[in-house]
Amino acid sequence: MKTIVTNVYTFEELNEEAQKRAIENCRSSIAQFLCQCNDDDFRGTLDKIEDVFSIRVRDLEGRPRWTMTSSRWADVEDEEGGRMLCRYLNDVADALDNRRRYYKGWEKRRIARTIHDPYFYCLTGVYSDSAVDNALNNMYDAVRRGDSIHDFIGELLSDFATAWEKQNESSYSDEVIREEMIANEYEFEANGREWR
Repeated sequence: MKTIVTNVYTFEELNEEAQKRAIENCRSSIAQFLCQCNDDDFRGTLDKIEDVFSIRVRDLEGRPRWTMTSSRWADVEDEEGGRMLCRYLNDVADALDNRRRYYKGWEKRRIARTIHDPYFYCLTGVYSDSAVDNALNNMYDAVRRGDSIHDFIGELLSDFATAWEKQNESSYSDEVIREEMIANEYEFEANGREWR
């Protein structure tokens, strides 16, 4: 029987050349895993967007295509712009469960809204909500401009698709791969090959 002794190093203990080799060797597997995690998070947010905003998204590529699922908003004319958008966003605020009911005894006295200022990961509680947060935090500007519901949703979905794409692109960067290897305590041989 033969015994082989191998020295194993953490990423930070490798020399610069071995670190570069380690990043290249692990990039594909780490990035694919991160993209899969990103996709799961963004799909979860997309499901919540469809639910809260009463829409069904058909395509996010290029110019997003979607339809209204609520009969209340499906036939809205865009002529009224900001007024209709304001009413629509009030429904969205209700769907985000930010209403407070106050009772005196058994009698309901009033309903007040708690305004999220600013919205922060308001749908699923993770980073994939950032495009929605941005749209809701700027909703008053959209109302003042007289944007239609379709303009508002189109811009929100476009920003959401861009954020999803950028998140997946960043998963392939050297910095992200390095952080993942350090955080997960990957071990390497002296030449930068992963030790398993």
